[in-house]
Amino acid sequence: NLIQIGDLGPRELLRAISVPALRVGLRLDPELVSRIIADVRDAPGALPLMQFALRDLFEAECGSNGVSSLTFEAYLRRGGLHEALRRHADAVFAALTVEQQVLARDILTGLVSAGQGENAPLTRHTALLSELPGPREAVAEVVGKLSAGRLLTVTGREGVATDGPIGESTATLAHETLLEAWPLLVDLVGERRELIRLRSTVIDDATEWNGHGRDLSYLYSGARLAHVLEATRSAQLRVPDHASAFLKAAQVREQELAVMVEANRNAELV
Repeated sequence: NLIQIGDLGPRELLRAISVPALRVGLRLDPELVSRIIADVRDAPGALPLMQFALRDLFEAECGSNGVSSLTFEAYLRRGGLHEALRRHADAVFAALTVEQQVLARDILTGLVSAGQGENAPLTRHTALLSELPGPREAVAEVVGKLSAGRLLTVTGREGVATDGPIGESTATLAHETLLEAWPLLVDLVGERRELIRLRSTVIDDATEWNGHGRDLSYLYSGARLAHVLEATRSAQLRVPDHASAFLKAAQVREQELAVMVEANRNAELV
């Protein structure tokens, strides 16, 4: 069964770090524990971030040297949480082929959402694999590699996390902190922020249109509709099915209005 775990406070985070270590005789520097808790406490998804930081440090220290303790100095030497995420994400991305890296950039763009306004915060966006740009099999392969590298979380229809895409699965960034800690993603989002914002706006407007009984007054028209349709035709913009239906309805409505205008013009000439 799927078990939802709420946000953990400092005391719960302390137990989550120390109890498993004590069970296997691993010594932890108290200053290290305090620093990791401080680094992840206010971050979205604190528990998986903490797991990542500890695993990165454990594999680097205990995996190679056979030591039985983790220290604050070693954590700082490896650059802390953000540097660990950056180093790992770069390694996963570098393992892709050149063609897969191009597709991965489009996929990552499709998993970021932006609110309205220049300073609106960026957040993770969960998308169906079918909504991500690119050939279906190629998308599934790249998503699978990014998921195996713990950069993406893939979830099946039943809400069960998987190691790779199965059926009509959804994908999302594994850590929202990647939006700040991974320079490649930061630069990519900076380059495509307007496209990301446009997709977010279309999805929100389509949801509102559905929520108001598909009222015609909510449909795009004129230059606004033309701009969005051009983005979809050039494959720059990929939206979910309900947003596609919204744009299709707007396009049909625009064509109907054009026919009506033409008919009235002809009637006036007669």
